[in-house]
Amino acid sequence: MKNILVTAAMLLLIIGCGSDPVAPTFQAAEYFPLHVGDTWKYKDSHSAIFEYSFVSTEVFSGKSYYKMLKYYQGQLSDSMYYRVADSKVYLFRHYSTGLGDREYSYIDFANGKDSTAGYVKSTEDSIQLQAGMFYSAKTVSWYGVFDEGPPYETYSPGIGLIKRREIFGNSFDLIYAKVGGKVYQ
Repeated sequence: MKNILVTAAMLLLIIGCGSDPVAPTFQAAEYFPLHVGDTWKYKDSHSAIFEYSFVSTEVFSGKSYYKMLKYYQGQLSDSMYYRVADSKVYLFRHYSTGLGDREYSYIDFANGKDSTAGYVKSTEDSIQLQAGMFYSAKTVSWYGVFDEGPPYETYSPGIGLIKRREIFGNSFDLIYAKVGGKVYQ
């Protein structure tokens, strides 16, 4: 009986030590949610209102992207296409002529080694804004040269972008969001 217990314990020890633990996979969708109908409103440092809304999905080069319309003071200012894969957010720039269409690595939430993408600069336990209290926020920055210094964008899980800071330019904070059917204000 003693030999059986020792053999069983040895087998468990060998099996347990023989495999590497699986590291949890970070999913960028937690910090960059994508749902048609999601809307975010921001107020900038000059009291102007920005609104971002996902309105549809479109396929380019076999990949599905969410189309975001960006409004400034109620006027359409831009449209962008985003998709998420694992820890990365990708931005697709689409031009009406189709010339110059290209996908960019926009943010890498898990790894700062890709110098072309935004990277997580810091994590904040909590942030109080007009739209509420946000927890476990990640502040993202970018490498490279910017005329006004690199921007800092802060993302909260389940909500997305909650604030943006620029060194000399415009900054804004979340004042309203409807994400996945949940409202923040």
